[in-house]
Amino acid sequence: MSDNLSPATRDLIARVEAAVPTQQTPEFTRYAEGLVCVSVCTSLPDDAATARINLMPPMGDRGEWVLSEAAEFADGSPHPNPCDINPQTHRHLLFEW
Repeated sequence: MSDNLSPATRDLIARVEAAVPTQQTPEFTRYAEGLVCVSVCTSLPDDAATARINLMPPMGDRGEWVLSEAAEFADGSPHPNPCDINPQTHRHLLFEW
């Protein structure tokens, strides 16, 4: 945070940030977002991951994120695919709106 902010502004920012649902936890990380898709790394089941990603739905009147039916990510890797860091517990999922 900038040093030039008033205490009231700092307090407001802290309250807004505290109210935003977290997207970075050991079991769920939102790591890449495009115009119509978002990628996550998760150990959660598909339904729980979908519920979690929809805590922060797409901006505007775009509906909700849904698990992609695509067979691969944009880079050609399969969807879903095991996480490079935690392949025994985590996988990468792609959501679209």
